[in-house]
Amino acid sequence: MHRANRNRAIAAACLALGASAVHAQDDPQILFSSPGPWRSNPISGAVIDLGLRTERASSPADLLAALRRQEWDLVIIRWFPPYPPDVYFEILDELTLHVDTGGALMFSIAELDRMPEYWPLLGIAGATDLSPPLSFIAGAQPETHPATSGMAPGDLVPDVDYGDELVLGPESFALNVYFDLGTPAIVMSNNGRVILNGQQWDQWDVASGIDVARAQIQWLLGCPADLDGDGDLTVFDFFEFQNRFDSGGASGFADFDYDGQLDVFDFLEFFNLFQAGCD
Repeated sequence: MHRANRNRAIAAACLALGASAVHAQDDPQILFSSPGPWRSNPISGAVIDLGLRTERASSPADLLAALRRQEWDLVIIRWFPPYPPDVYFEILDELTLHVDTGGALMFSIAELDRMPEYWPLLGIAGATDLSPPLSFIAGAQPETHPATSGMAPGDLVPDVDYGDELVLGPESFALNVYFDLGTPAIVMSNNGRVILNGQQWDQWDVASGIDVARAQIQWLLGCPADLDGDGDLTVFDFFEFQNRFDSGGASGFADFDYDGQLDVFDFLEFFNLFQAGCD
């Protein structure tokens, strides 16, 4: 799209919407499925640090029951082995429904390489179990996404970990990579509503991993179109998007359709997110 035409389109969109504010949702409904002590992992630490209230599901059966009982704004899963056969596909069906109806998902299962049926939901085409030595995780190129905890491309997460090497699906985006391999470690898909962690988190302490987990949770609970971060959707978010787009991404993430380039489709996706609001 030519810059002048795009500017006119943005101005027209703002006028059509009356530059009206759309408020973000308060008190999000969060389901957290994880075994072990509450404070034993970075995700738990991030939840506590953010002052969020969650319902805990400490077994696959509890997770399935909670998914069936109500709708959730965010489902967080940190697990290790594949789900048992009696609930394996039922949980997959419920998580698929959750994402299809607009819910967010933060997914971390250490043996994802043994769960191929879950791969399409999570935005990947494959997963391979990593073997020693432990691998650092680095910021993905060419641009830093807000869900990467502010790491610049090439920066290393201070801890190393085992995990799954991920293969990107057709509509997914690598947030972080394994430094020595250059392959995806953390993947975003479903228009930013699903974040998949390939790393196991088991070598991370709360202090070093909490920033990464916090950034993911904040993104998934936030409003992608609220680019100025004031909690409302206004004309100023359009101006911020225009600035990011015109800078080629240097001032912040503008690749809203996650195809690795900035074009008219990013504008259209941003406009759709703006129209959808943040309620």
